[in-house]
Amino acid sequence: MDQTTRFVFDLPGQPLASALNAVGAKTGLELFYDTNLVANYGTRALRGSLTASEALSALLAGSDLTARSVAAGAVTIAPLRTLPSVPERQTWPDRSRHAAYFAMIQNSVARAFCQQGGRAALQRAVLRFTITGSGAIEGLQMLVPAGRPEPNPSMVHALRRVTLDEPPPPDLPQPLMMLIGAQSIGETLTCATQIEPPSATARAHAGAP
Repeated sequence: MDQTTRFVFDLPGQPLASALNAVGAKTGLELFYDTNLVANYGTRALRGSLTASEALSALLAGSDLTARSVAAGAVTIAPLRTLPSVPERQTWPDRSRHAAYFAMIQNSVARAFCQQGGRAALQRAVLRFTITGSGAIEGLQMLVPAGRPEPNPSMVHALRRVTLDEPPPPDLPQPLMMLIGAQSIGETLTCATQIEPPSATARAHAGAP
């Protein structure tokens, strides 16, 4: 997240979901979250000149939720308990060491998308999941930007059947978060845009801040 640009906020106390949407609209951030996860939270008034990171921290203060960046301009809201403890300044994880495994994940997701049928379309979304010792994807969640239609159920089903050829590296922190999507907000993906360079945009990120 941009740590330097400041925005002037004047938001009253309100449900967390609407406050997050207001911050996203003001800052241009794409916020991905499960509406059920934030449904029972409210916020205090948010006023003053703040960065996007400061604004999100203020909204989430006192809750068991946190904001995690998955790509430039894209942030997920997740429970603190799902995030492993990582020493400050440590690369999380070492993406150079795990590049080949991330490529395997990307290719497997792309195949699942294409096998669902070329007519299928998937909006920009964040996948959160764990990879088991057998290479299976477990606990899959698909989050779309606030205000967008819910994920295509058939795509969720297809992705849940993905099994990787190799187990995850022992030092790979989990759960993983993966951003998939078209280049512009609101555009939909097709099989071709998912797998043909340079328009392939599936990227694996392990929730690095």
